[in-house]
Amino acid sequence: MKDRVSDTVGRFVRLYPWVDADGIEISYRLSETSDAMRSASDRIFAMFGAEGGRPRYGIMRGIFFEPCGWLTQNQIAEQVAIPPSTVTYLVDGLERDKLVARTAHPTDRRVSRVALTDDGRALCERMMPAVSEHMSTVANVFTPEEKRQFISLLKRFQQSAEATNQKKTSSPEGVTPTKRPA
Repeated sequence: MKDRVSDTVGRFVRLYPWVDADGIEISYRLSETSDAMRSASDRIFAMFGAEGGRPRYGIMRGIFFEPCGWLTQNQIAEQVAIPPSTVTYLVDGLERDKLVARTAHPTDRRVSRVALTDDGRALCERMMPAVSEHMSTVANVFTPEEKRQFISLLKRFQQSAEATNQKKTSSPEGVTPTKRPA
């Protein structure tokens, strides 16, 4: 069977022999793994009638795990790492599906609290164990020590990616397929 990632990395190396082939492979493998995990998660959500994917699940999970039983939309945006306007749209959909309800904040009229309805809580109580089991099963290919090491490496990789996002992109001028940039 042909390995798409190895093929792609090989093409990079042939055109740009100076590249870090392992670095490129890590990035592509992480992307492919993320896609596979997302696809599996979407399948699990669909099994429970919770279509709409990870952002909707993330909102419900955040509220479900919250000891007080509710979050503001700004707290949801921070926890799920999506823009507040997107949170509004997603909460609207969850509210239409009768999975969450908004209530007025007792001290700040500009803020509403979002809580799971009885149907939303029941869905989470059925879905969370399946999601947990899936994530655990996928990671069972590693020993406990390998899991801790992998987590540490992923954290470092994430920090590097986030730091790279903060930098201005350098100009591609002067970069040729056969010459490493100065």
